[in-house]
Amino acid sequence: MNRTPPPSLREGADRVAQVLRDAGFVAYFAGGCVRDKLLGLTPKDYDITTDARPEQVAKLFRRTIMVGAAFGVVKVVLGKGRDYEVATFRSDGEYADGRRPTDVQYATTAQEDVERRDLTINGLLMDPADDSIIDLVQGRADLEAGLIRAVGDPQVRFSEDRLRMLRAVRFAARFGFEIEADTQAAIVDNAAHLADVSVERISQELEGIFKSDRPGLGYALLVQTGLLGPAMPFSRSRDEPGLERVQAALTRLGEACAELSTEQRIMVGWALVLEGATPAEADAAMRDMKLSREQIRGVKGLLGAQQTLTHMMPEHGAEVVRLFDGPDASLLSAFQGALLGSEHEAVHSAQRVRAALKASPLPTRPIITGADLKSIGLRPGRHFKDLLDAVDVEVLERRVLDKASALAFVQEQLR
Repeated sequence: MNRTPPPSLREGADRVAQVLRDAGFVAYFAGGCVRDKLLGLTPKDYDITTDARPEQVAKLFRRTIMVGAAFGVVKVVLGKGRDYEVATFRSDGEYADGRRPTDVQYATTAQEDVERRDLTINGLLMDPADDSIIDLVQGRADLEAGLIRAVGDPQVRFSEDRLRMLRAVRFAARFGFEIEADTQAAIVDNAAHLADVSVERISQELEGIFKSDRPGLGYALLVQTGLLGPAMPFSRSRDEPGLERVQAALTRLGEACAELSTEQRIMVGWALVLEGATPAEADAAMRDMKLSREQIRGVKGLLGAQQTLTHMMPEHGAEVVRLFDGPDASLLSAFQGALLGSEHEAVHSAQRVRAALKASPLPTRPIITGADLKSIGLRPGRHFKDLLDAVDVEVLERRVLDKASALAFVQEQLR
């Protein structure tokens, strides 16, 4: 096999498939890469399904990782950023824990393999030789109709793996699709069982909704299907106006977060669904949902600023400028915009503050320190903090802009 790393992700996938075929095996592209190609999107990865057993796959390639050998999955590594999961055709055994099968049986046909998959739009196959589509579950028709449909009996699919219910919502939010009636009814029937799934996996799917193109739709579907309570237990106390307020805020999330990274957007998403919680409630919810320390820090900052962001007034000058004179200015603006809407007067006020700071930046703060106070003969004590805080206000309101005027202000305060 050619050892030169493939120049593109697709070319590498073609190489892997060709090696398998040259060895006498069947090899198809499967799942998300086929779905995305049909939607006109660029696949982020390529998965390959084959009748070759894991040990046979491993023998054909120089670098492989047995990432899920128990489930027939081998990762083939062709170079940096060129990893491909190769999965053996299989059917799944019993799902004892509502999440993963206790065992798998290798299959000989692609039909058996796709019938154990979650959604029809993820059950499409593609022949890499000519890009022809192999549709054994009517996935292409659902893709064209904009439908999220479970493969086979949705009651069975969701009893096997409870997380599939949340995945159905996430894909609906990502593509703006409807959930097919029987599939949605099965989600409603099984929603309470989502609690069987680990919090980490639930949080991961929720974050997928936050970064989708239609997080408001995703939230609405969580409410309609009964998944919201099991997915976000802290939301159970919300009344209908509260649910509608969060949905509206999430609907505005994408536009508000246009200048943010994906991770920052997710942080704003968490802040929006926690809006209205007390600091103690928010802290407990974030820990229960297993958010990272960085996420907790960021969300706490957003929620702590919520009152100021919501009720900005001219007399809040220094308090407002302090919020936006720092590295989190874009994050705060995005949260405010999603929470209130772009036409809200508080949002316009914040935009004016940010524009003024950009046009005429403030000096680096703090403009003086305790050492400077000692240099003019003051003895350290609690009053140092009060004096430094007072100076900071003067800087934020542009009455003091250098060290000399700051020290003069201090001496004036002591007279």
